Amino acid sequence: MKWIFFDLGATLVDESDVYKSRCEYAIRQLSIDLAEFMNKVYEEAKLSPTPIRTAAKAYGVVLPPWDSSLEKLYEATHDVVRCLYGKYKLGIIANQVEGTQERIDSWGIGKYFDVVMASAEAGCAKPDLKIFYMALDKAEYAFVENVVTHADHRGKGYAGECLAYAKQIAEQENCYKMMLLTGSKKPETLHFYEKAGYNSSDKTAFIQWIGMEK
Repeated sequence: MKWIFFDLGATLVDESDVYKSRCEYAIRQLSIDLAEFMNKVYEEAKLSPTPIRTAAKAYGVVLPPWDSSLEKLYEATHDVVRCLYGKYKLGIIANQVEGTQERIDSWGIGKYFDVVMASAEAGCAKPDLKIFYMALDKAEYAFVENVVTHADHRGKGYAGECLAYAKQIAEQENCYKMMLLTGSKKPETLHFYEKAGYNSSDKTAFIQWIGMEK
């Protein structure tokens, strides 16, 4: 395992004061007691990913914007990420308002994360798979193109050794995948890459040449 991706809320960041503030706001607008409103929240939580907002809306109340100033790190967050840093590449995939990188920097943990993918900046949110793919695209991967052996030295295993060495470098750099691009259509060449551990079924590559006709 090379990478660990975290959520933020209820994982690294304690958002309980924000939720409390939002519930109190709704109750003030409605003049109902906390128990009645929370019963509605619990009911909405069965179906809605944002039960407090949905419960408030059911009563005709529009909640104010999310107040990030009330967020705080859990006591163990610093120790956890510090312990994992250096052993793994760390990333964040979270449904968050704008400014996630700035907030984690202000808490002193931003330096530990190589990839921060927040919904406000990404333009999509979990559980949409797109945000996960966007985060993976930002993670480090190795790229190999045009493996060519001189005609006088083919059939001696040099190409295989080069690919094995490239994989070794990628593992040392904690890459989560390797990609290989070839212009060859020869079955024997494609079979060679398959024997080396590559497949042509997971993704489809397209190329657009810039500033030249092809």
